[in-house]
Amino acid sequence: MSCGDYQSLLTWLRYQIIPSITAAEEIAESDSEGEVDTRKKRYRKEKVGFRDRKIMEYENRMRAYSTPDKIFRYFATVKLTFGENTEVYMTPDDFLRAITPGMKQPDGLGLDQYRRYDPKTISQRLNLDLDEDSIFYKLGSSGLITFSDYIFLLTVLSSKCNPY
Repeated sequence: MSCGDYQSLLTWLRYQIIPSITAAEEIAESDSEGEVDTRKKRYRKEKVGFRDRKIMEYENRMRAYSTPDKIFRYFATVKLTFGENTEVYMTPDDFLRAITPGMKQPDGLGLDQYRRYDPKTISQRLNLDLDEDSIFYKLGSSGLITFSDYIFLLTVLSSKCNPY
């Protein structure tokens, strides 16, 4: 086999095995156009109004600098009444909002503003969407989080994993 035959064989293999670059360029161009479109769509969805942005900034400052008691009272949304006694609880979603910056509390709920429930019918009204083996059911209170449970979960999340 001569050098010329070898070159023509390489050229033939290159065009047979390796796809042409122009097709890859077209795909890259169409992908970049698609990325621009999705960025525009995403930007529209993520656009937050002035009022909501100020509320989220306030909530982020509260998460960073307030006491756990105030954070619990602000983000808890459930108040159960037992005769004359009342107790405040968090749902798992409330707990997630309390520890995650940028997640806004639902409108109409805030510091010492709760949804009131009767404990006799609470399981019917609260749809917590939890698995049966969820850790929140193991904490007690039908998947709701008390203040002591909240402190326990914060402690567990903030402790380091030390191998013993």
